[in-house]
Amino acid sequence: MTRRQRTVLLAMQALEDKGRTATVRGVCLEAGGVVGSIYSHINKLVSLGYVSWDGKTRRYSVTRRVEPIVHYQVWDDKTKSLRDFVV
Repeated sequence: MTRRQRTVLLAMQALEDKGRTATVRGVCLEAGGVVGSIYSHINKLVSLGYVSWDGKTRRYSVTRRVEPIVHYQVWDDKTKSLRDFVV
């Protein structure tokens, strides 16, 4: 799995954790990127077994979760608080 595929998978997990469906458009907004490249990354994750595609409901779902690699915090002067980042 490449770093970008891992980022896409983590974005899909984050969407599911929020109770939202992991659509290609939603993953684009969560992880950044264009629809075509995100779609290819998701298809590769399907072939690797990390994501499943239900043709009947036309939805993707994460089948094998991965843990974030790095978790760090950055001070945000605008909100006067720490912001969490996961890479």
